[in-house]
Amino acid sequence: MQAEQIRRERKRQQAAKVAAAAAVGVARKEDERPLVGNLIGEDHANYVLMYNTLTGIRIAMCLQSL
Repeated sequence: MQAEQIRRERKRQQAAKVAAAAAVGVARKEDERPLVGNLIGEDHANYVLMYNTLTGIRIAMCLQSL
């Protein structure tokens, strides 16, 4: 009887550890996601390229709606 109680307690503790590790893993995965929408200031090397790309997309979408 006592051995069975010890086994149940160990299983419960192990399940709690697995659940805690899974929660930490989820939080870690969210932190590791790449940033979307990085700001490119006027002093950035690719500023002109990005400006022209966005302007081209805006013009293309505007002409599509006509």
